Amino acid sequence: MSDAKSFANLESWMDEFLVHANPQHQQTFPFLVLGNKTDLPASKRQVTQQKAKSWCASKGDLPHFETSAKESINVEQAFNVIAEKALAREQANKPIFIPDTLNLNRPQPPQRQAGGCCSS
Repeated sequence: MSDAKSFANLESWMDEFLVHANPQHQQTFPFLVLGNKTDLPASKRQVTQQKAKSWCASKGDLPHFETSAKESINVEQAFNVIAEKALAREQANKPIFIPDTLNLNRPQPPQRQAGGCCSS
């Protein structure tokens, strides 16, 4: 809330996270936005609440909290929302198929011949 440059960087940070983390279903990754330092005087505010809400709405209605880590304002609520979103997303994913048994006697593919560029 007190750093307009940080707010301006939100989209590039989201994009960078998605590139490096490469989560499944990137379009529905459970992001949320925290506007920290709500404990500071209003004169220090550089990002209006309306601007933050509008930006979050334009990104698919991302949850938005104005927080204070110093005074523990909305911190627990933000963690609860992100945990709920992550759990709901996880439950929506199809489970990985793990067979009850493995056939260890099935034929194996032929081994590569030694002598190629990478043999020792």
